[in-house]
Amino acid sequence: MNTKKALTGLLVLLLCASMLGGCGNKNGTPAAPEAAPAADARNSGVAGEETADGYRFLVTDGNGNPVPGVSVQLCSDTECKLCTTGADGIAAFDDPEGKYTAHILKVPDGFASDNTEYEVPEKFSTVTIVLQSDGSGSSDGVSAGQPANLLTESDHPEVGISMDFPYADKKGSFAISAVSLAVSGATVGIFLYYYLPLEPEKYPEYADYMTNASAAEENGGEIPEAPETRYENDEMISPLFTVCALTGDYGDDAMSLISDMFDGEDYEKTHTLRKLDTKGDTDFFLIEGKAEETPKLKETMADFYDEYQEILADPDTFLSALTFSEPEITEEKKFRIPDTPFLFETTDLDGNPVKLEDIFKDHKVTVVNLWATWCPPCRGELPELAEYAKEWEKLDCQLIGICHDGYEEAKEAKEILKQNGCEYLNLVYTDEMEAMLETGSFPSTFFFDSKGNMIAAPIAGALVNRYPKVLEKCLADMEQ
Repeated sequence: MNTKKALTGLLVLLLCASMLGGCGNKNGTPAAPEAAPAADARNSGVAGEETADGYRFLVTDGNGNPVPGVSVQLCSDTECKLCTTGADGIAAFDDPEGKYTAHILKVPDGFASDNTEYEVPEKFSTVTIVLQSDGSGSSDGVSAGQPANLLTESDHPEVGISMDFPYADKKGSFAISAVSLAVSGATVGIFLYYYLPLEPEKYPEYADYMTNASAAEENGGEIPEAPETRYENDEMISPLFTVCALTGDYGDDAMSLISDMFDGEDYEKTHTLRKLDTKGDTDFFLIEGKAEETPKLKETMADFYDEYQEILADPDTFLSALTFSEPEITEEKKFRIPDTPFLFETTDLDGNPVKLEDIFKDHKVTVVNLWATWCPPCRGELPELAEYAKEWEKLDCQLIGICHDGYEEAKEAKEILKQNGCEYLNLVYTDEMEAMLETGSFPSTFFFDSKGNMIAAPIAGALVNRYPKVLEKCLADMEQ
């Protein structure tokens, strides 16, 4: 059994297409169950008792003392986040569950660099990283939060959904995953409900096994014997229902926006939205699609399969247990278009001085892609950006890049751009730009008019399918 994959296989982000990829069932993707309702998003690096609701990294020295001021990078397939350890040595990320890797980017004076790539275990876990004087790092064990035995109720204010447990008489177990993401001018709340072919009283034992097995696999130890459960492959957790909460300016683009986060055009062809309710400026939708009958799933679930299909066929019972309210969107999920133009002075990657005022003035729209050399999703979208840059020139628009670590990695940045055929202008990021380019994600893409005014909400993450759509809307708005 691939325990590492089983533990980490849920939402991919930020906010990304693979983060919410389909699994051939009715809605969404398989996922590791949440142990408890998620707390407010926090990337502060200052951890208290509640920080176990996300991914935690405890960085210590060889004597077990916490090391503050360490830059930790968390990456999914489409975006990366940065966080700095606080006085307690902890960097915390309250991101969607999914498959992530982590790196130490910078260490304080007195410590050697750590180049280890850490595969991140399930949410509600802590990875301890020990900085050694010779530069080696080690994962020193994983501790998981105590999972709920049986969900009786769940309150997720971050997506505006509360649920009274409707299936108390069922023999299987259930799990919830909820996340709020900022995408293209809207905030998207996702509430996923899962079925586990496992008796509720066996769930804590299995969760402990998964945690211990993942830690053993990560550290080369002996994998413990599995408890007697039917979880024997990656189809162990099956989706039942997915509800989306869309807040803000998404226009008539609801299905397209959601499709880009799941499987793109193919997802849009096979799924529809059923509007459920409206609270304030938030609309709630049930995502409906065709459930596929698979022999493998039936074999996996064994005598739980009929119950799973019965629940799946009756979404109204699930919906009757939901209560909707305006989402409590945290400041981290909000983005307000600045009132001031983005007019700064910097240099290109060769050190030549550049005024953004001069860059913007000769084009209707300038698309700015903020990226970094250390960010895999940033590098992954470069070939497509190279093609976009050529196409957009015909529209009197342009693409430029701003390399976040270009001031110290200019040579590497130029080599990466050359390898990917990127001939468009790339500039060096400066601290003065931070307030206007802050989305919390790498890459992020912004849209400016000829005077340097931001004219659309930025796109956080490598959602390359959305860039032309937003640019098209910007040009259409200019003609009105």
